[in-house]
Amino acid sequence: MSKLYHTKRKRYKSASSCKSIELVHNTQDDSTFEDLPLDNVPLIVSAKKGEQLLITLNAPDTWNNGKENNAGTWFAIEVNDQIIGKGVYFTGQKGQRVPISIQAVYEVTEDANLKVKGKWAVCNSGKSFIGAFSETTLTVLKV
Repeated sequence: MSKLYHTKRKRYKSASSCKSIELVHNTQDDSTFEDLPLDNVPLIVSAKKGEQLLITLNAPDTWNNGKENNAGTWFAIEVNDQIIGKGVYFTGQKGQRVPISIQAVYEVTEDANLKVKGKWAVCNSGKSFIGAFSETTLTVLKV
């Protein structure tokens, strides 16, 4: 039987109250990611061997204030402290809003309570933001 787990970060009343990050991601070191500021995280998923998890991270309202055109933001999906999927966007200009969604499938190899998190970090330079006009969500569909 399928089951859906869901969390979100409510949108903020103004861009000045949005969540931000300044930690720059080192592509050789996944420990440079930071937890996304989502409610009810980590999602705890009780799973049995042989099941699959379809995990989706959706950040429809994100931007980077870096002055360089290659500034952006990395996003990642983590299960039990292991990054299983990553995505990145680059901006064409400072403050350009960019929606991003990433998905990953996780194969459950043994019965366990799995901890699922969304992560993020700055790409190259600037400061990254989420959530002025819409909600960032993390969903897990267990099948």
